[in-house]
Amino acid sequence: VVEEVKVEAGPAGPVKVWDVYVDSVVWRPRLRQSNPRDVYHNDRFYAQCLERDWLNIKNKSRFVNVIKRMGGPEKLADELALLKQILKANYKMLVQMFHYFGACYGSGSGFSLSKNSFEEFNETCGIPDRKSKFSNYQTLDTIFIEANMEEKTDEKGPAKKGPAGASKVLSRFEFLEALVHIAISKFIKEVTEGPGKIALEDAPLPSASLEKLVNDFIIPNSLKDEPLCQEDPDEFRMDALYSEAVESALLPHLGLLKELYWKVTEV
Repeated sequence: VVEEVKVEAGPAGPVKVWDVYVDSVVWRPRLRQSNPRDVYHNDRFYAQCLERDWLNIKNKSRFVNVIKRMGGPEKLADELALLKQILKANYKMLVQMFHYFGACYGSGSGFSLSKNSFEEFNETCGIPDRKSKFSNYQTLDTIFIEANMEEKTDEKGPAKKGPAGASKVLSRFEFLEALVHIAISKFIKEVTEGPGKIALEDAPLPSASLEKLVNDFIIPNSLKDEPLCQEDPDEFRMDALYSEAVESALLPHLGLLKELYWKVTEV
């Protein structure tokens, strides 16, 4: 993607405006090397990531069985479609939060969520309820463990549940899966299995529960207590990073910076 060179009129005639797509030596390789094939994380990139994440989530039989049980077998297809739609509407924000809490409260990696990072995310969003066994810290820990479990296949038989590839951190799709399980436990199991329980058919559906978790807890509470977690990194790139002044400061040291980067990421 190459934009037209922008030109502004100056006292001595047209003045060429620095353009990251055209003039940058430091950042133009992102057009070939980064996953978005752009200097920004464009909508196409987020759409591709969502499709990959949703496929991984939907391929977990335990997840599908939970949605079938909580929403009813006859509503399974509709509920899965609605859950995907809600994740899609909030995907960019949730991914940014995943990276933020992973980097700031875990091992320093923004590409996975440790148990500590997950706990900090839940606390920031006001999700834990000490008085409820359906959303207390112990239940949230269990959800972390279960979302982290992968299903291994046995060539001689059906799929088996087990710790195949399980680690002590959540990947991006496991984080999204965990949010659905939190919503189900907090808003469906609470009213169908807790005090004064009601019939499952009278309880909120999984999709409505996820929407409530996002709109009533995640968005308002994180904005209040940790507003940086919702900041769009592309705004920083646009406002501060992609400029001729920053380019001029980095360019003389580019070789050394690349060497240092590869050295510290070897481990």
